[in-house]
Amino acid sequence: MNEVWKNIPHYENWYQISNMGRVKSLTRKHRFGYSKKIKILQPFPNHKGYLRVDLRKDGQRDCRQIHRLVLEAFVSLCPERMECRHLDGNPQNNRLDNLMWGTRSENQQDRIVHGTSNNGLTYN
Repeated sequence: MNEVWKNIPHYENWYQISNMGRVKSLTRKHRFGYSKKIKILQPFPNHKGYLRVDLRKDGQRDCRQIHRLVLEAFVSLCPERMECRHLDGNPQNNRLDNLMWGTRSENQQDRIVHGTSNNGLTYN
């Protein structure tokens, strides 16, 4: 799969995300005259293992989950009452072909199938 980059909604001309789940900041001029060059951001996991990045714009910091950014840029903004599904059960696989919007029920069924449900039961 070739890597394709798209603007992150609400962060156009600031950040882009790829169909492979990588985030980069774009070249831009700062008020003091120096330029900030393109840079691939280093993601960090939350307590459940989902990867996040800090986006900054106009002095504000926004910590965003990468899987949502991929779907929002390549598919659509999150439909009402939907959440992101990782089709292979790996919360760090943020490739577009592994993600889709789904209901909470569908996401819970995925967790049962993948053995990652936190209901105290183990599935093999």
